[in-house]
Amino acid sequence: MIKYNAKSITLKTPELIKHTEDYNIFLILKTWLSPNKLFMIGGYDTVRKDRIDRMGGGVIILVNNKIKYRRIADIF
Repeated sequence: MIKYNAKSITLKTPELIKHTEDYNIFLILKTWLSPNKLFMIGGYDTVRKDRIDRMGGGVIILVNNKIKYRRIADIF
């Protein structure tokens, strides 16, 4: 697993894709996405929580779709 402070995930997507062979789970902070902005990385399931009250913030968890998991709480 890798934790990453993106400060705008859309600008860092190419860098993130380079590491998809190295890690199965990503925790990405400060995504700076709005709810209407689509974000996906091929081969990964996306669980995300956008900040809706102001600009900035946001969290995404990317899980390799070959890994079985389940959400145990709906905090996202």
